[in-house]
Amino acid sequence: MMRPTAEDPREALRWAANVIRRNGWTRHAFVRKDGERCILGALRLCTKPMSQDNVRLRAQIMIAAELRRRGFSLADIANDSQLGLIPSWNDFHAKDATEVIDVLEAAARVQDPAEDQS
Repeated sequence: MMRPTAEDPREALRWAANVIRRNGWTRHAFVRKDGERCILGALRLCTKPMSQDNVRLRAQIMIAAELRRRGFSLADIANDSQLGLIPSWNDFHAKDATEVIDVLEAAARVQDPAEDQS
């Protein structure tokens, strides 16, 4: 049986927050043996691969926008990629699972980049 996947980025972000709430959060790995997931590991569980769907990419852009809104910028990391911001924040700057869940839930309220093109 296939796992369900989110059809829009807001749904994916809310599901990812619930995955971390239920299974726990980790640094430096997409998923641990105990089921704990990093922010992107939780998002990957809830979406199709990026090559099949752009929901995950749009959700990541929304997370990056929320991190920038909170004052975390590309200057805080060595990688100058917008999406490199997310693993760097998860692995080195996030305080705990509560903060990660808060970022995911707040990112779900950020404007979807696909809406900018309508």
